[in-house]
Amino acid sequence: MNRSHILFAVLLAGCGPASYGPSAGYTDEPVSDLSGYEARLDELNNRLHATSLFGPDAQILDSDITASDCAVAADLRDRICDLSERICDIAAREPSAADVALKCQRARNACAEAKASVQRGCGGP
Repeated sequence: MNRSHILFAVLLAGCGPASYGPSAGYTDEPVSDLSGYEARLDELNNRLHATSLFGPDAQILDSDITASDCAVAADLRDRICDLSERICDIAAREPSAADVALKCQRARNACAEAKASVQRGCGGP
């Protein structure tokens, strides 16, 4: 088993839908969920940067990227963007809560960066 297969198996093991929060219908989630979602967003970003799309200096590699690497990266991108939507949904409902606008902006930036990274490394939208 090569390095890519091992990394794929490790990443896939922790990527089930229940591993990052409630399923669809999250519009009633409380502000108290924000810190947990932010921590999960950081974890998913770290996982994305641990894929074989990235070299040791966090730069996108130009070679040795496989379809399975791209599938893992795309899944992580989608999870990051879903969490970003959750964070911003809470922020939109609770604009008076401390730092919610900043948390939403950081989450949106994480989604945009994940999209750009996967697009650069794997192509596609």
